[in-house]
Amino acid sequence: MSPTANNFLISLKIMSGRSPDRIKDVLASMRPEVEWLGISSVYRVLRKAESLQGLRFIRGEEVLDGFSCVVRGTGAIDPQSLLNHIQKIEREMSDQKLKRTVSVNCLVYGTQVIRTPPLTLPHPEFHMNPEEVIPAAEVWPDYNHPILNKTMSDLANSFQDLSWGEYYGPGKEYL
Repeated sequence: MSPTANNFLISLKIMSGRSPDRIKDVLASMRPEVEWLGISSVYRVLRKAESLQGLRFIRGEEVLDGFSCVVRGTGAIDPQSLLNHIQKIEREMSDQKLKRTVSVNCLVYGTQVIRTPPLTLPHPEFHMNPEEVIPAAEVWPDYNHPILNKTMSDLANSFQDLSWGEYYGPGKEYL
């Protein structure tokens, strides 16, 4: 088995009106099942929203507003158990009025390709989201997407337009 076989990437999005300090809460709640190997920079995300989650009106436009980062982890937890753990964390951190204030997604789990109703890996849309791809390239630049056959660095280079967000700060303080 490869030394990176049980490595995975998790994206964290803290929705509008919430402090990026919630990142620390999410990461702490995943221990001891997960050991964190690295965290990307934290970005403030401001881009046109495609759903109502985290939606805000800014300058007359609907935009997704929040904070985003990606963490690389490892552990003796299988992909389905990791998904169950993530869903439990999201439920515990939900807000009655806003529903979901934290979004946690498993982007990849080693080189596994999984296509089942509850779990799809790699995450089917993450390669289209700069707020996930660019931070992922920071923590695992040489990871090769098993379907697209491109490294995280190559995928990140396709997002030269940084209009999706801006650098907020280093992620290390949240580990």
